[in-house]
Amino acid sequence: MSTQWYALHDLWIHPTEATAPRVAAIREVADPELGDVDALIAAAPCPIWKGARDDRATAAAQVLERAGVPCELVEVGRRCVCIDPHNPARGNGPIHIFVRIRMVLFWEIGALGEAGRTGYRNCASVEEAERLFEQRISERRANGWLVAGDEEEALRAVSAVNADLERRLLEDPDDLETLAVYGDWLQEQGDPRGELVALQLASQQGDPRRDESVLLGSNRGHLYGLLARLGGDLQPIWRNGFLDQVHVGEGAWNRPLQRGLTGGDLLRGLVLLPAGLLLRKLSVSSGIYQLAETADAVGLPLLLRELTLGPWGSETPPAYGIDPLQPPRLPTRSMRDLHVLRIHAQEIDFGSPPSLPELRELALRPRLLGPGLARQICEAHLPRLERLYLWLVGDENNVEAERPAAGDLLPLLDGRVELPHLRDLALINAGAQVGVLLRALASGPRVRRLETLQLHGAEADTGTLAQYAARYPRLKLMY
Repeated sequence: MSTQWYALHDLWIHPTEATAPRVAAIREVADPELGDVDALIAAAPCPIWKGARDDRATAAAQVLERAGVPCELVEVGRRCVCIDPHNPARGNGPIHIFVRIRMVLFWEIGALGEAGRTGYRNCASVEEAERLFEQRISERRANGWLVAGDEEEALRAVSAVNADLERRLLEDPDDLETLAVYGDWLQEQGDPRGELVALQLASQQGDPRRDESVLLGSNRGHLYGLLARLGGDLQPIWRNGFLDQVHVGEGAWNRPLQRGLTGGDLLRGLVLLPAGLLLRKLSVSSGIYQLAETADAVGLPLLLRELTLGPWGSETPPAYGIDPLQPPRLPTRSMRDLHVLRIHAQEIDFGSPPSLPELRELALRPRLLGPGLARQICEAHLPRLERLYLWLVGDENNVEAERPAAGDLLPLLDGRVELPHLRDLALINAGAQVGVLLRALASGPRVRRLETLQLHGAEADTGTLAQYAARYPRLKLMY
């Protein structure tokens, strides 16, 4: 009998000894590595069970398809989210989640954005499980509960929306008069974010009437939606009742109750979250390939201008998201309005030369800057770029790392690549190839336009660098 592979995306509970006999031989495909890919291929041909709203099972099937291994993607689940109408997502109102996976009915009773009390029931047949699923949903619908497909849909349905005022705020996020009107309107609708708008506007004027942390804590589910499950790994900065900056740490992807939340889920949650309308900065330490792929499908928050992908606080990024059968790609179609893009990952591949007409700063830190990425950089459309930071080797402590050929970057350095506004350039961990890079810069007009040149991790004698600095006295040379 072939192994059954099921990606447990929909649930915040995991297979136990009690559930395993009914769910059969479940093998969990860990996100975002897709678990042991070799074992997955060895188990084929096998069916892959796809639960409700489960992108991971689809990804596992794609891994097998690229390897030329037959598999069958089997839909086995349904999922519904029910919200109590007496407190519809206001504060941390009650929420019931029901998931049917073949002959097992799972449920979670809790609050929006928080892990609740879970349970399950083994049924004698798929038909019995489906009947119980429908019964639970029908009971709540009869009592007037809102029934939705997921938490984001439920939150949108019960959140106050004023399209006219929100359009005006997108045009001018700093319009204090419109913000005040919007906050008053939200309070009239019973939306707790209205009070947050008023508190933060008053704080700007030196009138801190109440500690806003109390309001943020008591309304976490409504304000953050599904993102509230990230707990302390979600580090937000609020401004005038909207999320202004969001950082998601690495730990968010390693806790059992959050393993079903991918980078794609994070982005979908932010795009749909009413409080995320005016988000300007987003930093995500992991799950970045799923986030980039989702961005290509659903877009980024409309005012997002700074995007940081990868764990910039550590020297070496984890191998998360790396598919050994095909390098991951980071599509940039949705990133055309960004001003700052930073990526720290094992592999960086845009698929094709990116077109980022508004970008001012680009920082790329792959494990190794190879010829493919170098070509994409040289052929990219970056007409407003001012700052470019490139790691030729991502880990400065990896002294045995293969060094990329400096020649791949020559068109960028000697001025053949049009970057009329480039002022700051960093070529980090170039090793012994720094001499080739310096000569390439000196052979064209690029170096005369630069204000700062960083050569950290360069293996060159100080005398050579001193001569270069003397030749270009306007250039601030850092090494």
